[in-house]
Amino acid sequence: MGNITEELSFVARNRTSFKDAQTRFCAGLRFTHVLTLAWNRDTPLEAAKRDLRRLHRRVDEHLLGRHFFKLPPEARSLAMFAFEGERASVHAHSLWRVPPTPLGTNRLLRFHKLFPHERGGVWNEIVPSGSYKLRIISDFGDATRYVLKEQHLGSDDDTLIWSTDFGRA
Repeated sequence: MGNITEELSFVARNRTSFKDAQTRFCAGLRFTHVLTLAWNRDTPLEAAKRDLRRLHRRVDEHLLGRHFFKLPPEARSLAMFAFEGERASVHAHSLWRVPPTPLGTNRLLRFHKLFPHERGGVWNEIVPSGSYKLRIISDFGDATRYVLKEQHLGSDDDTLIWSTDFGRA
């Protein structure tokens, strides 16, 4: 068994490797946006997850139509949410991939119109006290590191969820 310095170094190397792997994985998913969502009120994690499910459903319904749930997963939007904060200050950093645009439509513009400023739009229809910040990803590494900054090897798996966890409808 090595000394404490060697053991700490091993842990640090694994943390770095984990973060690097997360960044490479997310870059490969071609996310288009970073969206930070805040509730601005006392919110249990389960209620926050229900709100995110409703948000994802509304986004896909707006972008793809009422029957979006009949489309294969790769034709729908993809989102990954990382929770931070306690009940009184819970917020979620997320990465979103707007589905590919067929000729004659502009889904990126339509996605932006759902989040017109830092308040209003679809998020405030679900969470009236909520606020958000939306930005287009220009650097996948920076975006991923920002969204996943509180995710570590030992993080509770309830603090990172995917839109694919919400089911088809």
